[in-house]
Amino acid sequence: MEEIWKDIEGYEGLYQVSNLGRVRSLDRVVKSERTGYKTVYGKIIKPRIENTGYYYVLLYKDGKPLKKTLHRILAKAFIPNPSNKPQIDHINGNRADCRIENLRWVTQGENNSNPHRCQEFSRSKSGNGYKRIVQYSLDGNFIKEWDGSKPASLSLGQKSSAHIVDCLSGRKNSAYGYKWKYVKDIHPFLLRLQKDVYILTPLFAHPS
Repeated sequence: MEEIWKDIEGYEGLYQVSNLGRVRSLDRVVKSERTGYKTVYGKIIKPRIENTGYYYVLLYKDGKPLKKTLHRILAKAFIPNPSNKPQIDHINGNRADCRIENLRWVTQGENNSNPHRCQEFSRSKSGNGYKRIVQYSLDGNFIKEWDGSKPASLSLGQKSSAHIVDCLSGRKNSAYGYKWKYVKDIHPFLLRLQKDVYILTPLFAHPS
C-alpha cells in the first residue's frame, strides 16, 4: 500500500500523519544561540501507550507539548465526518488497532453499543479475561511479556501483585516503576513491532 502523508490539523507545516498510522515531524528552521539559525530535521515519532489502552504522541507548538491520541489524528486526516459525530470507535474493540479501516466516527450511543465493547464489559464483569500482560517503562518502551501479574511481581521481589492488577485495571498509572497492559488490549502487529524495536534498534528515532 502506498503511504500517503497529510498535515495534522492545527500543526500544519510541523507534523504529518500517514494512512499507515505513522506520525512524523517536518524539517524546520529554528533559532540558535550559536549560529543564529539551524535546521532541525524531521523524524518519525514513536507512539506511547496510555493506561486506557489508547496510543498517543506528543506534539510541540510554540515550545509547548500537547498529547494527541493516534486514532483521533488519523480519523481527522483520513475519515470523512459529514454528520459531525463527536467520537471515534474502534470497530473490532481493540483500542490499540489504529488502522483506518478499524476506525469510524460515531455518537456516544453508537460507541457504547459496539458489540465488542459490550462483550469486553461482560467478560471483565465475569472475571474471564485473558491473563498475559506486557511490562513497559514509564515512557512507554516495551520491556517484557509475562504469563500473568504474579510472576511479574515476583521478578521484582514483590510478593503481592495487587499494585500491578490495579495498574492493569486503570486504577493506577504505574506499579513498581513500570506501566502494565493486558496483551489482549494490544494489537498483535503493534506488539510485535514494539518487540522488534526493543531487540534491534530505536526504529522510530530514524529521520524520515
